[in-house]
Amino acid sequence: MAAAVDDPHIIPVYEADDADGALFIAMRYVAGGDVRSLLHREGRLSATRVAAIIAPVASALDTAHAAGQVHRDVKPANMLLDVRPGRPDHVYLSDFGLSKEALGATGLTAANQFLGTIDYAAPEQVSGKPVGGPRRRCAPSDRLKARYWPLI
Repeated sequence: MAAAVDDPHIIPVYEADDADGALFIAMRYVAGGDVRSLLHREGRLSATRVAAIIAPVASALDTAHAAGQVHRDVKPANMLLDVRPGRPDHVYLSDFGLSKEALGATGLTAANQFLGTIDYAAPEQVSGKPVGGPRRRCAPSDRLKARYWPLI
């Protein structure tokens, strides 16, 4: 699970549990919202701003992938911005709830149901083929390229 992956751009998860039948994840509060909300407020972003958002997300994906995790739902709503006066925004990648181990992981559950956001899913994930692994090491970065296009 991503809670065990340590990277300054992966949102820290403090606890994940079941409380009276309701699953929950307790994670760091991030003032500033997500990139989806930023896009709704400001519209297209400058190339400089996009790079400042995407570079930390790419770093987080590299760290997760090195730990054997594939995120499976990278999208603007899962890119959180910690905004504080007097310093640059800090970007976190969140929602590793759909992550799978990189080797042999597919985008389908045991019951062959797709999990994730279809607009941001890799084709192999939707079709139930393996995502990540030695032959697909580039897949997360390929999908990341598709994420930053709508930002500019």
